[in-house]
Amino acid sequence: MKSNGELWWEEEVESVYKFFLKLSILSCTTPSINLIKEFLIPSEYTWKFFAPILTINIICLLVVYSATKKTPLHKIIVIIICHEFHNLQLLQLSKTQLNSKIFEVLAFITRAEIEFTIIKDKWIFNFLILIHICEWHVQLDTSDPFSLLTDVMILVILCNVSRIHIMKISFERFVYRKELENTTNRLNTIAQALFEGIIILSENAGVVFYNEEALELLRTTAENLKSDLNSIKYIDGKKIARFSDSTNLIDDIVYLLNNPRHEETLLGISFIGSTNIEWKAKNIIWESKPSLFISIRNANQIIELEKNISKENLKNLILRSASHELKTPLNSIIYFTSELLEDKTLIKDEILKKKLKTVLVSGKLMLSLVNDLLDYSKILTGGLNIQKKLCNIEEIIINTCDLIQLQAEKKKLSVIYRFDSLLPRKVYTDPLRFGQILLNLATNAIRHTLKGKIEISCNLTPKNMLKCYVEDTGIGINDQKLKRMTQELNSFAIPTVDSTGKGLGIHISNLLCKQLGGKVLKGKSTLGKGSIFSFKIDINNPNSFQPIDQVISVEECNENAMPESSLSINCLEQYSLNQSVLIVDDMEFNLEILGSIFKNYGVAFCEAINGKIAIEKVIEHDKKQRPFKVIMMDSSMPEMDGWEASKNINKLYREGNIRFLPVIIGHSAYNSDEDVKLCFESGMAEFLPKPCSPEEIIQTVIKYL
Repeated sequence: MKSNGELWWEEEVESVYKFFLKLSILSCTTPSINLIKEFLIPSEYTWKFFAPILTINIICLLVVYSATKKTPLHKIIVIIICHEFHNLQLLQLSKTQLNSKIFEVLAFITRAEIEFTIIKDKWIFNFLILIHICEWHVQLDTSDPFSLLTDVMILVILCNVSRIHIMKISFERFVYRKELENTTNRLNTIAQALFEGIIILSENAGVVFYNEEALELLRTTAENLKSDLNSIKYIDGKKIARFSDSTNLIDDIVYLLNNPRHEETLLGISFIGSTNIEWKAKNIIWESKPSLFISIRNANQIIELEKNISKENLKNLILRSASHELKTPLNSIIYFTSELLEDKTLIKDEILKKKLKTVLVSGKLMLSLVNDLLDYSKILTGGLNIQKKLCNIEEIIINTCDLIQLQAEKKKLSVIYRFDSLLPRKVYTDPLRFGQILLNLATNAIRHTLKGKIEISCNLTPKNMLKCYVEDTGIGINDQKLKRMTQELNSFAIPTVDSTGKGLGIHISNLLCKQLGGKVLKGKSTLGKGSIFSFKIDINNPNSFQPIDQVISVEECNENAMPESSLSINCLEQYSLNQSVLIVDDMEFNLEILGSIFKNYGVAFCEAINGKIAIEKVIEHDKKQRPFKVIMMDSSMPEMDGWEASKNINKLYREGNIRFLPVIIGHSAYNSDEDVKLCFESGMAEFLPKPCSPEEIIQTVIKYL
């Protein structure tokens, strides 16, 4: 009597055998029910004969598994061993009641399993199945044994398939090598065509790659490249990398090889032959190994550019300093001359008054010339500061006419200006630069006109632009010079300055016009009859405006040439002496001017000649509970400049060392974008450029008193 375990085992074994048998039958093209019945194994033989076969199969599968990741030789040996296991299996099966056909079927199943496990190719496996099916059909229809012949055929086919597989792999490798070779050639072509030299060093500083440009720049050969690298030194002051104090290039190379950096490193500049060489390096992986990529290039142009930039910077610095130094005394001349002319009780002599007016006009013309030179330098370097705001167009033109009126009177010329009735009284532009353009053109017209008139006219274009004309009845310009001048204006080329044509002033006006959003300055001239210069600038046309009379002569407006102050001392009576202002400036002229302005308007003030003294006075007045409410701060001063002083005063307030923070107003002739930015960054609340009208200074100061 069999136990439940034995019955279960027999059922499982029978199900396994039936699975393999069904697999065989499904592979056949002529299945039949009788054949299936013939394949069934009698249950009394199951346990006795299946256990050895199962053991053989397990051993065979273990051997096959160990060979799947081995070399082809190992696989061949395993296949031979597996065939021997097949023989043992068939020997065991021959003791059963199964006929020879069943042996062939089981051999097919097992052998196909093993071959597929080793070969791992579904196409070969399908081909083997086809071979076994053919063998089976032959044996079903004939009595001649074909097993040996079939095995030989399979062996030949397998050998040929392996050979084909090897050829396929070989071809794929050939294609891969060809593509790799083409890619390498393309990269090498690019490397050789670069305008920069390339050197790649291995981790022991050996040269593994270079291009011809590197050899040409270093004036060496491939054989001497490594030794030459060891002898290269940086130019004094041109070592950029600070890995060590050594001036030898190789020391920095060794450092980078031992201490890799992900970013590109600028090492420095060396001098070889007549060429300045710039060195850059970056750590890379080359052929799976740490390496150093070195880029070298001709730096002669860079050095030359640096020299030119240094020269330009020096020139701009000189112009900047000179303009500052010139503006300071000019500001004093203009201010005090204006005060004298306004004091009718002091100056009663008409001859003296005329002389003072000449001094005033000369000072303003000189100031305009200084502004022209400074603006010209700024335009060339791209640093011109345009400050657009709503301004009275009539006042600007009247002031321009006043400046040329004295010269016009000496030549007995009349000065006229005209306005379009549609022109707004206020336009949106930079009043200083707009006035400079008009003054340059008008001064140029005065210079070349002996009789007749100078006329300035303005109108509004359909595109909302302000168009201005300056017309004279002077000597004119011949066609050749006019054509050359037009080309220079259109190309913004360096102007030609001569005694008959229009020179530097015209050119500067053209550049300023462009900066104000306008078009190129245009000129028309008839030799012996005069010239007309015109320009357009972009403006903001307000919706409401007051129309201006069409024709006004300068003589009718002389009373308006120096408008009275809109503020009076009576307006400032509310400000007592306790509400004082601190004036900080190192120039006595400027202290005198600001002091005079504040005296005239009844504002109490103190003075300091540098930032250090200013801080001391701020602390002193704060302790006395009489803090300054406003500080007029110059920028450039000895010992401590205005920017540093402003920072320190704000710091004193933040740290609680002073109880009241004064409003600091920057007041300097240095009025570039960078200078103004420094003022606000240092803690100043506002900025007023020098020179500045007394009215604007007072209006700004009293806001904070």
